[in-house]
Amino acid sequence: MIANFDYPPNRDAYRRLVVEWLPLLTQKFERVVVAGFGSDELPRSPHIDIQGPISSVAAFYRNVDAVLAPMERGGGMKVKVVEAMMHGVPVIATDHSTDGLPPAISAACLDLEGPWTLGCDPREDASIADELHHFTFESFGQQFKTVWSDRMAGCRG
Repeated sequence: MIANFDYPPNRDAYRRLVVEWLPLLTQKFERVVVAGFGSDELPRSPHIDIQGPISSVAAFYRNVDAVLAPMERGGGMKVKVVEAMMHGVPVIATDHSTDGLPPAISAACLDLEGPWTLGCDPREDASIADELHHFTFESFGQQFKTVWSDRMAGCRG
């Protein structure tokens, strides 16, 4: 799990991870890694390796088998779900963590209860790759350019 733990819904998600998820996760994983701003201030728990703030998000994703998204509150799109998939890492998520996501990305998230197929890159599915493309800088730049051009055309005329 990677997050900004200065944000109360992420601290709540960590609590859920420890209390509700950890008993199931320790049956499948040797360790659970938690990282990000404020993580070094979280209560310690057996089976959880707290890394604190990290210098490379990409390195974090290269070194995990799955990303955990145990959020049950908080608004907007859950950026870490998209970010993990853009790094080719499967995501184990609550329904709340998938709210606001495109359908293929939401459907690709794994349920805590399983079954899990880890080691598969979510981007190998064409529909997921297509939806993830909309979150790239290139796509954002093109969308911005289109909106800007349409607005400017309306001002000229």
